[in-house]
Amino acid sequence: MARSLALLGVIWLAAGTILAGSAPVLGSDTLDDALPGFILGARADEPCPADSITGQIPSACNGTRWYFYSDLEFCSGTLCRRVRCEDFPKTGLLDPNNPAHAIGTIRWFGVNIDDALNGCSKGTPGTYPFRIRFYNDSAGAPNPAHVYEEVVTPYMTDTGETVLFSGATIPAIRWGYAATLTSPRQMANGWFSICGQGVPGCYSLWEGSGADGGNNKFYQWFEVGGTIPGPAVTDKCDLNYCFGVNRTGACCHTSTGICENNVHELACRAPGDIFHPNTTCDMLEPPCVLSSFGACCFDDCTCQILTEQSCYNWPGGAICRGDANCDGLRDFDDIDAFVAVLGGQTPCWFENLDVNADGGINFDDISPFVDNLWQDCPEPELPREWLGPGTNCSQCSFPVLDCNSPTHPEQEPCGADTNGGCNSHSDPNDPNSPPDPNAWEHLGVLDLNHPTVVCGTVWSDNWLHDTDWYAFSLPMQGLVSWVTETESVPLISTPVFGDANMGPPTMASCTGTMWGYWPGTPILPCFPAGVAPTDIFRAGVTYWWLVLPYYGAPFDVYPCALNRNDYRITITTTELHCDPCLQTDPQEGEPACGPGYVDTFNSGCDAGSGFPVQPAVDANTWYCGKSGTWTDPNGNAQVDYDWWKIVLTGTVKKRLLIQVQSAFNMRWELYSVPGSNCTSKLRLDYYEFDACKSNLAIYTTCLQPSNSVYYMRIVPTSAVSCTQWNTYRFQWSRVTEAPACTTCGVICTSSPDDVCQSDPNGPETNAGCNAPDPNNPANYMYFTAGNNTYGATYCGRLSTFTGGDGTPRADLDWFRFTLPTGRTKVVIRGKAMFRMSINITPSCADAGVAHGWDRPCKGTTTAATQTWTGLTPGATYTGVVIYGNGGGDGTGEQPLKQFFFGLPCGDSRNNYELELQAQA
Repeated sequence: MARSLALLGVIWLAAGTILAGSAPVLGSDTLDDALPGFILGARADEPCPADSITGQIPSACNGTRWYFYSDLEFCSGTLCRRVRCEDFPKTGLLDPNNPAHAIGTIRWFGVNIDDALNGCSKGTPGTYPFRIRFYNDSAGAPNPAHVYEEVVTPYMTDTGETVLFSGATIPAIRWGYAATLTSPRQMANGWFSICGQGVPGCYSLWEGSGADGGNNKFYQWFEVGGTIPGPAVTDKCDLNYCFGVNRTGACCHTSTGICENNVHELACRAPGDIFHPNTTCDMLEPPCVLSSFGACCFDDCTCQILTEQSCYNWPGGAICRGDANCDGLRDFDDIDAFVAVLGGQTPCWFENLDVNADGGINFDDISPFVDNLWQDCPEPELPREWLGPGTNCSQCSFPVLDCNSPTHPEQEPCGADTNGGCNSHSDPNDPNSPPDPNAWEHLGVLDLNHPTVVCGTVWSDNWLHDTDWYAFSLPMQGLVSWVTETESVPLISTPVFGDANMGPPTMASCTGTMWGYWPGTPILPCFPAGVAPTDIFRAGVTYWWLVLPYYGAPFDVYPCALNRNDYRITITTTELHCDPCLQTDPQEGEPACGPGYVDTFNSGCDAGSGFPVQPAVDANTWYCGKSGTWTDPNGNAQVDYDWWKIVLTGTVKKRLLIQVQSAFNMRWELYSVPGSNCTSKLRLDYYEFDACKSNLAIYTTCLQPSNSVYYMRIVPTSAVSCTQWNTYRFQWSRVTEAPACTTCGVICTSSPDDVCQSDPNGPETNAGCNAPDPNNPANYMYFTAGNNTYGATYCGRLSTFTGGDGTPRADLDWFRFTLPTGRTKVVIRGKAMFRMSINITPSCADAGVAHGWDRPCKGTTTAATQTWTGLTPGATYTGVVIYGNGGGDGTGEQPLKQFFFGLPCGDSRNNYELELQAQA
């Protein structure tokens, strides 16, 4: 969950799982022959059966789901018979003397693919063999002299899911395998291997596991032409498996009403099967019968009464654009339903009929509707469970929110829209009228000692949907965390600010872009979402809180008659105070501010007249200052501005190293004021500081010496008491960097970037993830990374400007590059006359890693480097150049700050240069 850079339309999202891979590179026993894949379906992380001895579930490792060739028919040149070997158990030991610890069954998941990465068949499912071997442990590795071998024909279950690999045109079926050993193994610990057999050219791949308790280590080898054991693999995943004991009993197939005796437990695992251990069919009460309908309980706390087949095929939230009758198919049966909706009939699912995904259903959807006919619908997205024949939705285990005694129950009844906030108009009949100022429900001042619990309802019905707007404030600056729960409606819940610095929103904010902690995915029923940001909420400022259904388009999915429209938000506030000053620090000495105070002590160019500034402050000395905000007797808001004088001597250009700590949110600025004439003042640098952070250090641009005079200006950016928690501490020092301060310059003679942007409507050919269509390749610059050397030099320019609504904006430059085969990291060497940050991410929908240069022309050379590691060879990455400084991952970097003013077009510091190098 991240706070969005919403003025620019950027939202950094939590990492996703859409993965890409490439064909395996074969020919060496040291190769992993590992493929990343993406599962379409509901059982991706299915747990081990409750009675398992030990195991680890199939799951992703660091966001990637891996599949590993493990097949005796698999060859690579002179190397053949690929084997993977996994250790067991991950923690503790199995007791060889305990019959309940005898390994009698093995369950695992995997796929079959051919040389082109397409799904393939080894024959009739459940008829082709696998070889299973057990090995003793030898110093943490398998002893190749196996102690048990058996060729088994496992039970096979089509999970109903498919696995996609990059380049594949035929998705591979994801199979669940379950095998029974003839002789149960009683081993305290050891290793085992599972290898497919039977059909050359169609290979078994074993699915990986990143489950807790794993050590991300397995061994691999080729039995022909290879070394046994081969090298350990420690940079991918473990392998999934579940060990169980041997059990038989009665299996009731509720989908057919047929019961079978003496069935092994592993053969009674299909959807709808009910296993009764140590029991015969004639002993079942009630007996095994067929019923065509039962409760289908989805993991989002919704339910449908369906047949078993319909339950596991029901879209359940998967958008299938063009499936106009919502039957899970795109065929001729959809034509009449599509025409009816174009004529005004309510759609069965809005997104299915909005075929071109432009937010409306109209004639523009006709062509894509025709193009989608006969295309397969996406697999169901929501895990679900069919409770069996004759069951009803009341039997689903859905949580009910406790809203019996909230701190603040919503005053709006379900079905009304009295707290519509920005969506309510002062003239209900005029959608262009300003927002109704009374359309916010007030939570008041939040209690610092007790959580605030808000309970309300949100709905959508009859082509309308509800939004709930609340107003709140804090008595003192502090931290705010919250947990949101919902009964059935996927929703968004976030505090809202007026700008990126958490400024108070105003009515004008309703027509601009809202800042907030917008979740990358909806908050779903059954899955409470907690957020605990480190940003400091200011005292005495009125913020908003917004709750709305996740789907932006009007729809008819959540009427109040559902009686599951509740949400619950638990807000916890923590007071945050600090005093960075020491008694030994030289003190500012300014009289305390307050209602009757006139700021003339050291107010510099902010004074009404004159230019009051105290004597120059010494280098390498910590000073303590005080500031504050107040209201004068005339009701005017006042701010205590502090100006500090710095004098540089010598003949060599210098930077300043500024170190600051503050008890309140503040902005530090650096000015030159030629001749003490404030009309000629020039801001040279600035930085935003948050309250109560550890000491932050920034480097200025290069400055002229020779008795040049500069001024630091301290400005509160939040409400600050004039009497307490209003101190700040700073020191400055000289940093001589002669090469950087004398020769650093960037002149773009040619560039893939567009012209310098001075207004939001100007040309923008590299808007990237901020573009209306972020998937359009034309919205990115394309860079080539050199293979173990630096590639071409790319030159671009950034700028800041003012939007049409008066808000500050900053240009971002988006680019893409593809890593060469075998390379896992990229080094970017760059220089700029401004502080530059770069974020690298797999896609617009994923979180990135930001690095930055903490000063212009950093270091004693004219270029500096940053490195991103853990990348996927052959993958394409998205990057963005930001006017700001880095993400705190390297020495000297600061927490990411994006600047929105101070770099206009025509400034001598607009340009930057980048060179990319890919490394192993």
